[in-house]
Parts: sequence; structure tokens; C-alpha cells
Amino acid sequence: SFTNVASRTSSHCVIVGGGIIGSSIAYFTKKNMPDCSVTVLERDCRYRSASAPLSVGGFRMQFSVPENIEIGLFSGNFIRNINEELKDVPGENVEESERIDLQFFEEGYLVLAGSEEAANRLESNVNVQNGLGAKTKLLARKELKERFDWLNSEDISMGSLGTESEGWLDPWSLLQAFRSKAQRLGVEYVDGSASGFETYGDKITGVNFTASRYKILGF
Repeated sequence: SFTNVASRTSSHCVIVGGGIIGSSIAYFTKKNMPDCSVTVLERDCRYRSASAPLSVGGFRMQFSVPENIEIGLFSGNFIRNINEELKDVPGENVEESERIDLQFFEEGYLVLAGSEEAANRLESNVNVQNGLGAKTKLLARKELKERFDWLNSEDISMGSLGTESEGWLDPWSLLQAFRSKAQRLGVEYVDGSASGFETYGDKITGVNFTASRYKILGF
């Protein structure tokens, strides 16, 4: 739930935006730093115009940049084990009625290459992905045709398929899971719109919102 008036006027961490990214930041911040006070400002507390509920919820490992691949690997493992990750008491079984159902379809992404240059680039990317632990498989034209008989492969030279931890889910359920857990850890969600920042040198010292302000506390 959201409050219209904040219970405190200062916080170690103020997050502007309580969507899926802001809520996940709030959760991980509070999980890793329990003594850190965390406040989330969200101007659309019903999420009527938020991007997360409108998203298709797809995620993948098939990138060329190692950092993006590692983010995908972390996310895939987290999503596959979300009930263990977000349960309140580590080691205890999660009751069936309390289990988080993200409607996760682990179907993978199919990436296709037409030219020889594109195929070489695709193969290079897959080598990087596999080297980091992603389960990506290269498929020649014949394999593509056998596996996907509906696919017109005449102008396709090669493809790659994510065989694990790629697919899509319900982003609204994931947002609610992050927000609910963050609040149980003590994160405060405030219905308000940030209007500006106060600074001292190169540091942010305050966040102005609606008709009030937050003072940023140092550690």
C-alpha cells in the first residue's frame, strides 16, 4: 500500500519511481543493507500508465556485451527460484497458497542471421554467451527447418536458440512480488511526484516532492 504523507522526512535512500525497476532496487538495497532506510516515490500509485504492466515481459541472454549476458543469467536464475528468493523465512517451505506465480514460459528466443557476415557475428556472440554460462545453441539452416517447419529458411544461413532461462512472464506479477517483499522489509512507498533535487557540491542532499521534501542521510 501507499501513503499520502511520508512517516519520515529523511531517508538514506530515496528512489524516484516505484515500478518494476524501482521496486527491485528497493528490495535488493534493503536486503543487502537492512539498516538503510529506503523510501520510494511513485506518482502513479495505481500503475495505470506504468510501462511494466504494458510490457510483454520477455527476457533473454542473447547479447554481445558480457555485462548484459551476465545480467540475463542472474535474472533467469532469480526468476526460476523466485519463491526461494523472496520468502520471508529462509529454509522454510512456501505454502502453495502463498507461492508467486509469474506465469513463466521458458520457451527461449530464436535469433536469425541471413548473410555470411551476420552468421559470423551471431556465432561470435554465441561463443561469448556460452563462455559465460548461457545455454545458447547454434542451428544450421537444415536444423532450423527440421525444428521449425513453419519457418521459411531460404534466405537464412544460421540461427541461435536460448534453451534455458529465456522466455516471457507476467511483469505485473513480478512488480507486485518485488513491491510486496520490499514493504515487508521496511521500505516505505509514498504517493507523490518528485519535483527536483537539492545538492551540495557533487552530492544530492535532498529530494523535493509534491508539497514536501526528503533529506538524504549519509552513511
